[in-house]
Amino acid sequence: MPIDPNNFTQLNVGEQGSIMDETAVDYGDFAPITNPYPLASGAPVYRRRSRIVLAGQGVYDICNVSNDSLIGNEYGVAVRPIVRTYANPINEFGDSTGTSQNSPTTVVSYTVPSSNVFSFMGCKVSGDLGAKFTVYVDAAEVYTLRTTNANLDGMIYFNTPVFEVPASSVVLIRVIYYNNNNSITCDFEGTIIGFNTPI
Repeated sequence: MPIDPNNFTQLNVGEQGSIMDETAVDYGDFAPITNPYPLASGAPVYRRRSRIVLAGQGVYDICNVSNDSLIGNEYGVAVRPIVRTYANPINEFGDSTGTSQNSPTTVVSYTVPSSNVFSFMGCKVSGDLGAKFTVYVDAAEVYTLRTTNANLDGMIYFNTPVFEVPASSVVLIRVIYYNNNNSITCDFEGTIIGFNTPI
């Protein structure tokens, strides 16, 4: 039997429980259209989209809140403040001119100011020759990018922050390129992309 496109079923209903049902979404279609279920002429045709609502006596009944570090075997809903990423954007640019070959050289660095947390979103690098760029947080390596002589630009960018850097820590990008010609030096540029959140 054909499914009535305008019939919506509510599932798993219960006080203080999770409510999952289906929401009618009107895309502006009107019968008759190609549809196996008979609708009155001119009636709107809705699409069904799932909806999940978490319910409880109060906000704190939805899930437990803990300041402990998670170890991976917990069940629950993770919540955090919504951050306006564009409120405190960071685009820290730097360059290294006359860079010698075969030796790691800092291209750009950014020190997180006090009373802030820096959220890393990505970086952009470029230079005169293909090279290897490494992103550090203090002394720890976190990402590596490689460019080539055919494509001298490199970039990584994430839609959501991949890690946070505490105040006074340093994010930097170092470059190294390999060449046996000691008379060659190159210029490189880099930009650290992210945003700061006051704490």
